[in-house]
Amino acid sequence: MTIHDEPAEAGAAYAERLTATLPDGLGVCCFVNSGSEASELALRMAHAHTDRTGAVVLCGGYHGTTTSLVGRSPCKFNGRGGSGRPAHVWARRIAFDLRRAGILISTDGPDNNMLKIKPPMPFGRDDADALVTAIRRSLCDQAAGS
Repeated sequence: MTIHDEPAEAGAAYAERLTATLPDGLGVCCFVNSGSEASELALRMAHAHTDRTGAVVLCGGYHGTTTSLVGRSPCKFNGRGGSGRPAHVWARRIAFDLRRAGILISTDGPDNNMLKIKPPMPFGRDDADALVTAIRRSLCDQAAGS
């Protein structure tokens, strides 16, 4: 049964149980109906938090079918009919660096653009900090080499 089949009260109760498991300072649950909607929401939240519109994306990545997401998907903007990488988007290869750091389990998808990180569940604050640190290090190393 999906959340759409349940009354709104059940969805709200689930959100309360879910957010109760989050670290202090995190207490909002947003339900979406697609990957594109989730990506659009993430972009809006990042923009609201940073007041910036730039994005770092995975080389070969596909992020959704909306206009703003196609402009952030290398497989689209570098593909047939694409107009190239927009100036506010930076495509980076980070899989090797994450694998070397012991965070990446494997890649999947047609262009190996889906990253499977460990541990898959549960993913705690220490795991998130380690992932962010490894990604930041990889991006800084690549920027220095550009």
